[in-house]
Amino acid sequence: MSNGSGSIVSGRGESRVELPAGIPLDRALLLEAWGGLLSRTFNIEGELTSRQGTEREDLGSSGWGRDRSHIIVPPGYSSLHITGDPTRKPGKWNLLISEPSAAPEIGIEAAGVGASRVFAYHGGPVQASVEFESQGCLAFYSFDGTQRRELLSRDTKFQGSVKIPGPGLIAVQSPVAPHWGSIPPWRITLQGK
Repeated sequence: MSNGSGSIVSGRGESRVELPAGIPLDRALLLEAWGGLLSRTFNIEGELTSRQGTEREDLGSSGWGRDRSHIIVPPGYSSLHITGDPTRKPGKWNLLISEPSAAPEIGIEAAGVGASRVFAYHGGPVQASVEFESQGCLAFYSFDGTQRRELLSRDTKFQGSVKIPGPGLIAVQSPVAPHWGSIPPWRITLQGK
């Protein structure tokens, strides 16, 4: 994220991460997740506590190595858990935990490869040219991160246009739930901005 706000938490191996003091549990969060130079991805699970007990839900994963994945976490999670997969444990991991308002502003053009991204958009309705090299999803969230609307989802190569409805968060994601983590190359160009 470009503005440097938020709390950075780092570690190695499977870990439980308590949310830093001052970050409210009743609001959505924006995570930026990355590993070490040669690290494989790690998974992030959220812990929910209710009258029925405690359960964990898959929230997404980091990008490969130092490639930073952006993840919007819905409200209500009391802690986060860093995990690997059944065959390996995670290595070095880093999380930048902030509020969705910390998302960087999208420019006329944004492109990337490797991991999901979240951008803030403050303008009116606009057409966007979208390219996915092999698959991708473009989703639109409210600024508080609690409402999601899928604008486009493809499991094959795509080049076309989509309408951004107005102010909110623009997320470039995987078309496969939980949507956050590694993705192939993509490009978005806002037309007439």
